Order: sequence, then C-alpha cells, then structure tokens
Amino acid sequence: MSKKDRIPKSKSVAVTPQDQNQITAISHTQQLRSGPIPDPAELGQYEQVLQGAADRILKMAENQSAHRQKLEKGFLELDTNQVKSENRRAYLGLIFAFCIGILGLCLSYKIIIAGHEWSGSFVGGTTLASLVGSFIYGSQKIKKDNVKISEKKD
Repeated sequence: MSKKDRIPKSKSVAVTPQDQNQITAISHTQQLRSGPIPDPAELGQYEQVLQGAADRILKMAENQSAHRQKLEKGFLELDTNQVKSENRRAYLGLIFAFCIGILGLCLSYKIIIAGHEWSGSFVGGTTLASLVGSFIYGSQKIKKDNVKISEKKD
C-alpha cells in the first residue's frame, strides 16, 4: 500500500465551552432500492407535483413487466422449438442408421456367401458396432433434450 492510499488517522480536537454552540453535525443517509417503482413517500411527492404522476409511474412499471414477460415467453418457445427440431434430427439419424446397418449386414452376408469369411465378418462387425453406437448416442440425446424441455416448463 503506497503512502497516497493510506487512510489518514482521525485526530481528536479539544472543544471549549465557547465552541460548543458552533459545532455542526453532518449526517449522511443512503437508501437503496431496486425496480422502477419508487417508495410510497416519493410516489406521493410525485403526485403532489403533478396530478396523476403516480398512476403513470405504476402503469409504466406494469407495461415494462408485461413486455419483459412476453419476451421471456418468446425465448422459451424458441428454445422448445429448437429442442423439438433437434429431436426430429435425432430420430431421423436413428432411422438412417438402421437402414445403413441393414444394408451393411446384407452386404456382409453376400461377402461371406461369396467365400470371403474374414472380409464379410469384418464388414458385419463394423456395421453392427456403428449401428449400436448410433442407437445409444441418439437415444441418450433424445432423453437429455426431453429433460431440458420439462425443466423449462416448470
């Protein structure tokens, strides 16, 4: 801490009886509030200065609140629609993975019938592994997204 940053120590001053009448007290009051509506005393002062001002202030706060709620509802609907769209893509991914898996297994069967057991088994094994992985990933994604939707609705 540098010398400039140090807080000076308070000094006591002796007050004589003649100076007691000249002592002035300084008071500091601080009020904190949050929101657009002033406290009732201030609201009354606004009303005294301009008739109907208190009603206008309350209407302004109500309009602002309604506007904010409308925006939040719109964002919630956007998020819900986005999650539904992602779920559709996940379901399509599962369907296409299933179709590709069936084609891979058919191809594997034909390769094995043609006399290439190792190649056919490799194609069949990798097809099954990718098919199972795709189903597991897609199912977990759908469950996770449905949990997000239910949490937002609450």
